[in-house]
Amino acid sequence: MMNFTDDLNNNRIDGAIFDMDGTLIDSMPRWKYVARDFLVSCNKTPKADLAEKVHPLSVKAAAKYFQTDYDVKLSVEEIVDGIHRQMEDYYLHEFELKPKTVEFLELLRQHNIKMCIATATDRRLATAALERNGILHFFDEIFTCAELNTSKREPKIFEVALEFLKTEKKRTYVFEDSYFAIAAAKSVHFPVFAVYEKTAEEYSEQIKELADIYTSFDKIV
Repeated sequence: MMNFTDDLNNNRIDGAIFDMDGTLIDSMPRWKYVARDFLVSCNKTPKADLAEKVHPLSVKAAAKYFQTDYDVKLSVEEIVDGIHRQMEDYYLHEFELKPKTVEFLELLRQHNIKMCIATATDRRLATAALERNGILHFFDEIFTCAELNTSKREPKIFEVALEFLKTEKKRTYVFEDSYFAIAAAKSVHFPVFAVYEKTAEEYSEQIKELADIYTSFDKIV
């Protein structure tokens, strides 16, 4: 595995593309249940693989999945609105940062690393959570799966973010907690810093095999 601190101290990193949920914001324990809760509210019985299916999807893509696989009769817009209503209060008032996030971002800023966000979360909710937790100013832009009509199973969002940063891919780390997103970033040869997330432990061995680094911010700063 690569040594991130060595890369940083030897000026081998110019850019950083950060996932938000599970990477910067400690929100995944709640997201693990939101799809289940929504389907139950629609009188549908969630399948055993529900969390695995929806984890890398944008909310819009998850809404389409609920229509096709669970026969939810609501429109995509109605499903998206319902999920956002379930999650809004958490983003606006409750979700906190993962340990040492501020210190880690400050370390990157001190090394003049250009940073942006690539998230499957709605822009409004993402912006609110980042601003409330005092880290929005670290990032030059926020890219969302919904706005790019993609999901974290595909590398498009990382490629668009890279184009914005105007940094070399080999010198631009993707920071992710999701195995599927890590696999997507590695498929187009990004270096990946996999952030430990308890809800993704079942994929820990696959993540270790794929990622260049697999740790948490408090092990770096």
